[in-house]
Amino acid sequence: MVIVADTGVKGYRDIAAVCREQIRSGTWKTGERIPTMRTLSERFGVTGVTVSRAIGTLQQDGYLKSEGRHGTFVTADWIGAQAAVTADGGTGSSEPTRPLRLGMVVDYDRTNSLALPIFAMLERLLTARVCGQGGTFRRVLHDRVAMQLTERVLADAAAYALDVVVIPREFLSDSPELPEALQAAGIHCIQFASTCGLSRRGDVVLVDDGEACRTATQRLIALGHTRIGYAGIPADFPYDLPWVSSRRSAWEQAMAAAALPVAAGADLTPPSCAACAAELPDVLRNRQPSPMPEAPPQKAYGYTAAAGLDPARHSAVICANDSVAVGLIHGLRERGLRVPEDISVIGYDNNPDTDPHNELTTFMAPEEQLTDAILGLATRRLAGEKGLGDAAQVAVSPVFISRGTIAPPTAATHPHSTD
Repeated sequence: MVIVADTGVKGYRDIAAVCREQIRSGTWKTGERIPTMRTLSERFGVTGVTVSRAIGTLQQDGYLKSEGRHGTFVTADWIGAQAAVTADGGTGSSEPTRPLRLGMVVDYDRTNSLALPIFAMLERLLTARVCGQGGTFRRVLHDRVAMQLTERVLADAAAYALDVVVIPREFLSDSPELPEALQAAGIHCIQFASTCGLSRRGDVVLVDDGEACRTATQRLIALGHTRIGYAGIPADFPYDLPWVSSRRSAWEQAMAAAALPVAAGADLTPPSCAACAAELPDVLRNRQPSPMPEAPPQKAYGYTAAAGLDPARHSAVICANDSVAVGLIHGLRERGLRVPEDISVIGYDNNPDTDPHNELTTFMAPEEQLTDAILGLATRRLAGEKGLGDAAQVAVSPVFISRGTIAPPTAATHPHSTD
């Protein structure tokens, strides 16, 4: 064991940084006990309280673990913990050497991506966290009409001297070269994506959408449902949304894993956008301009799916998102079917604008974990931390929110026939 010499540093952050470097460099080896608090206090010339705070920081970051009277040891998985590749978003809390300058690409001026809950919440959380630590947060506006995202992002990143740019994966369909262009300019890029939108170009923070649909299927099966349908987005939807196919596939996989056949007609997704109901009830129309004006309101897909649902063949339906679910529920109730007594329904997004009364059982992306993951990757890249490799991935699991639209099947919706 090499004991650090007095380097002249006095603050707990400085001591934590010196000790962290001892671990990263291999001077303090994995599984090895570090010097005692008293020894470190004497070496650094500070009080035990200061050393204790520094060691506590490293424990929170995953570098060290306390074994009580036996001492404090370097953890066996400190590289993995700091690389932020665990399923729970284990990103730690390392601090950058200077305030972070971070930008996030948004599509505010046309499709208004900030109206989508996940983008709006991420922007607020990132702004609060970055600016609260003395850093800078900037929106980088994407104009889909001009279709010059790469030039716009590079120009804004240079103007604001950004260190890191966060990019929703959907925007890369317009400008797939953007991650490499940012890296070439010395600006780090972190993509935000669903599992199906995963890119191998650089760091990615992703939400496991497939896990949500698998979990939804499993929960319905646990309640006793065996005839579980799916209502999604038509294949000719005019926007590149990778989750359109991944969520449906996850439902199929979960049904197959439970040895439940996906019968003909189980997929209630309309065959095309044009096939959706032209006349929607006023309550299902968008209250604000649609973020996707070229397509029908997504509630229309669920409303149309409700017309094709056979209560003898369906006791539950998993929907691609909350909009589809709300449209489906409205259509079912128009037919005199009760939710959840006759048909259980699960959505995805926890969108307060779509479901203002909090009726819908759904899933949501854990914004706090996503924020931790993004900032964890950003600070560690800027610190030049070893062990991340060329591309790190952080996967977080959506949160299940049980409300009032699922229930065990009744005798009327759970016949004993096996057709």
